Amino acid sequence: MSNSKLVSTPLASGAHLTKATKAGHGGVDVKLYQGIIGSIMYGMLCTCSDLAFSIQQLSQFGSNPANVHFPAEKRAMRCLQGTQTTCPIYNGEITAPIQGYCDAD
Repeated sequence: MSNSKLVSTPLASGAHLTKATKAGHGGVDVKLYQGIIGSIMYGMLCTCSDLAFSIQQLSQFGSNPANVHFPAEKRAMRCLQGTQTTCPIYNGEITAPIQGYCDAD
């Protein structure tokens, strides 16, 4: 994935993931699928919080993934690949106020 084309969104616009029609659909390696989701989640923790929704969508199929779910995982990894050089910088100088928002619902 290191030479992959970078994308700006972790999930394709209008993407609709559906469950596999039967158990063991297409001989997909369940452990590999779950491992990739875990890797994306680890990367999300400190760098790219907008991956949370795509991780939630992909995690729904962790027990019975299909071949169509792997491109969505790869897209999330490509988005994460593009954030390697971005990080918050704390140098003691605040040039813009830090704002936070919360929805009480």
